[in-house]
Amino acid sequence: MVGTSFLRVHWISGDYKGAIDYLPWSWFSREGTASDLTHEFLGTDGVIRSARCSVMVRGKSVTLDYGGKYSRANLRNYCEPGLFKIVFKSHTRKVPDQLWWAEDGGDFKPGFAIPGIGQEDLEAEEGEPKFVAHLRRERAPKLRERKIEQVLGELRELRCEACNFSFRDQYGSLAGNFCEVHHRKGLAATGPTGTRLKDLAVLCSNCHRMIHRTNPMMSVEQFARRVVQERFTLSAARRARQRRRKDDQSDQVGRRHR
Repeated sequence: MVGTSFLRVHWISGDYKGAIDYLPWSWFSREGTASDLTHEFLGTDGVIRSARCSVMVRGKSVTLDYGGKYSRANLRNYCEPGLFKIVFKSHTRKVPDQLWWAEDGGDFKPGFAIPGIGQEDLEAEEGEPKFVAHLRRERAPKLRERKIEQVLGELRELRCEACNFSFRDQYGSLAGNFCEVHHRKGLAATGPTGTRLKDLAVLCSNCHRMIHRTNPMMSVEQFARRVVQERFTLSAARRARQRRRKDDQSDQVGRRHR
């Protein structure tokens, strides 16, 4: 779903407390029913998976059906069959008002989920709040936290896997446990996929920016070797400049004494 904007739905109670659904806004744009749709969700275990459903849009209401012929596939992916209803504030279907969940064969109940609204999602236009479509691929913040916990548990410190830089060595207590967590395979290339901790790497901000400038993107190991090579090349060039500078200074001193 590259280039798609999402409504994030945060589950706040029940067995799926902590999970996040990423529902494409394009699903709500026109009335009607669509079948065999797939969206990503972040499970309670921190893994991104896919859920299948049909979507019925009518007036201010959108109903997603994860049951029926989708039940078996969804259960394999740790997604519970059932009906999820979103009631919007108006027929434009831009601002969610109520979220309802019904287990397969059960009645709709509120209180299971809330829409996620961050600063990047909300703007004020003449006093009326609305969601703003934005182009980005959603990441899973829980995975980042778990990767950092894993590395700290094993190594007791966070160092860039490419250049060995440590924010704590440089900035002391101000750094805390700051680092950047890199997807070894870019999500834009892989599309919706399950991500494990071994698929992530700890990088400093500079290396993270630079590795994404390589095309095709290098592995962290390839990039680390490139960093070492570049350092050697730059160091050799620096030493050559210093030698030339000393030679020039010696020539100047020799001319003054003639």
